[in-house]
Amino acid sequence: RDGSRRTVTLSTIPHTPERITGLADPSTFSIDSNWFFEELMFPGARVSIDLTGQIEDTADRVRVTRIILDNNNNGAQTLWDSDLSQNQYDYVTLKNVLSQNGVPYYEDEETVELPLVSNQVTGSFQVTEDPVVRNGSVWYTLDNITYSTISSDGVDQGQNNILSVGDRLSYQESIFEILEIDQNSYSVRLRRTSGVQSPGVYSIFSIYQDPFREKVVKVRFGAHEYNIIYFKGVSENYNLLADVWSTPVKFSSDDLILEGTAGLQQTPFSSYYNQYIVDWGSEMIANYRDQKIPAYSGHVPNAPVLNSSDFRVVQINTQINAAIDTTDVKNTAAEIQSVKSQIASLKQTIASQKSEAQGISEQYAYNALQQQIATNVNDLNNLQTTYSTLVSSFQSIVRENSAVTTPPKYHIRGFFPIPDFKYRDENETIPEEIVGFDIAYRYIKEDSTATQLNTFTYTASDGSEHTGTFTDWIIEQGPLKTKVLDSADGKFVWKSENIADGTETNINQIDIAISKGEKVEIKARSISECGYPYNPLRSDWSESIIIDFPPTLATGNQIADLIEEINSDALTLTVQNNLDSLGVTDHLKDSVANKNSVNGMYFKHLAENIAYELTTTDSSGNVVINSISVQRRLDDIFSTLNDVSGTVDINKTALTGIQQLLDSKIAEYDVNILNISTGLIETSKSMEDVSRGLYEI
Repeated sequence: RDGSRRTVTLSTIPHTPERITGLADPSTFSIDSNWFFEELMFPGARVSIDLTGQIEDTADRVRVTRIILDNNNNGAQTLWDSDLSQNQYDYVTLKNVLSQNGVPYYEDEETVELPLVSNQVTGSFQVTEDPVVRNGSVWYTLDNITYSTISSDGVDQGQNNILSVGDRLSYQESIFEILEIDQNSYSVRLRRTSGVQSPGVYSIFSIYQDPFREKVVKVRFGAHEYNIIYFKGVSENYNLLADVWSTPVKFSSDDLILEGTAGLQQTPFSSYYNQYIVDWGSEMIANYRDQKIPAYSGHVPNAPVLNSSDFRVVQINTQINAAIDTTDVKNTAAEIQSVKSQIASLKQTIASQKSEAQGISEQYAYNALQQQIATNVNDLNNLQTTYSTLVSSFQSIVRENSAVTTPPKYHIRGFFPIPDFKYRDENETIPEEIVGFDIAYRYIKEDSTATQLNTFTYTASDGSEHTGTFTDWIIEQGPLKTKVLDSADGKFVWKSENIADGTETNINQIDIAISKGEKVEIKARSISECGYPYNPLRSDWSESIIIDFPPTLATGNQIADLIEEINSDALTLTVQNNLDSLGVTDHLKDSVANKNSVNGMYFKHLAENIAYELTTTDSSGNVVINSISVQRRLDDIFSTLNDVSGTVDINKTALTGIQQLLDSKIAEYDVNILNISTGLIETSKSMEDVSRGLYEI
């Protein structure tokens, strides 16, 4: 009558179930959204959601679905911050929003049992007198009115509570509520709320707590997640789910704060996870996304096939010429060679003209040829000046561009085909990728035979000696494939090779150093992804190939040769300039062909270029010394002789004496000049040796 009710359940006695028959064999399968990885964390992390008043009192479980976003995903971060953390969407709309924004997610749907409830209090009360009816209500006198609290670990805390109005007592299958209490006489007035039993004297009441007093569901979660959670209630009598998912509960797992634990209050989950939680689930997820194949379940890969025609020897340091590979440098070098050629030609012409002058007897022709020689000598001087300027300019350009003279380096380079993959399944839909190759090579003799192997002896820790033979094979692991994240399914996949891209390093390329006169034997073997990287499966070695250094390949360094040649010319110019500054060049150029000599003898110096000191006395009696040329002095003498030849009988003997004296003085002067020239030449040679030594250093 007061509106309370009890559920009556009819049951039968236990009996053995009937045999199950007529079941059909399955031919299809279905997928259950079960993201169980949070179950593999130790200790586990949970959030408590209070569903009291939201589900039936008799329900002991609830259906839960979680939409899980990875907070390391940029798209998920943006959508969470700008929308999901602030707005609520029903289950269907949320999935549409995620799909429209291209945000990947995981869904975990499971049935979660509500936690078991234990009594928090205990106490019994015996009726000591027959019940008394007062004003239509029944009063019971009890032996005591105190009861105990039970701690969370099951310890009785002692009689620390007193019965009060509103407390409920149970007797057999009946429940009574205390309406009034007289603590002095231990008397209570009760009202039956359920049941039919009537207690009497000596009956025993027990303190009663409602088992349906709270409905708190605990949901597990993982690190670095955005969670949006929905619930459905369960009708236990018929195992019937609610039709529609609840409104959502949402949170960022890393931002959750730890409940009151001594010393760890206000600790965010991100910090607690890193310090105290062992997460085997995250390792399983990582392995799933990495798509690793163990060596045990893999297949030995196919060996590669090498073809010598696919490889060639190339220079790898062509950049050494780049510093001076400019138009200015090339033009300057060409001009230097052109001027150098003109100088050589003009020198040859002058020498030929001087030789020609020996056979000319006519004065006019002789003078004309001497004029041509003088013109050519002047042109030669101008060309030599131009040559010196060009050489200095070239050296400046080389210096400014940091040109180098490194010898050329050569490598064997090329690609070989990647072998066909083995497959994990019979339908050949899941390949076992080849992720790299081991490259082995050795340098062999001209007759293609191996070099003699060396043996070495070493002493082991126990004192015993061992002899080992050192192999001439050099084994190197080539480039390896890399994995990239496939955003469509969140898995890492092997990146395909792109041999057309010069910025990429590909796994099927070979790069081995080689020098002139060498031969290299090469072989390779495949490395499978099965067991990679700790224990990858490898194929057998391929058949080897032999690559020779091409005999027609130039091994010189044109740039280095050009720089060396120009520097050598610069050294010659330095010596030439030193000789010029000392007057040696002008001294050596002072020569003339003897046109009256049959044997082509040269006079080394013209009389007009030989100084003669003439001593005279002025009107005051002072001695005056003047330097005049021998030619002029001879002209004066012969002029005087011609003036007196008509009146004075010239003493031929005297003239002979004068001539002999002049010849003696000229010869003495020539000897001195020759000694000076010889000394200058020796000095120049020493300067050249020193300059070359400095240049080499």
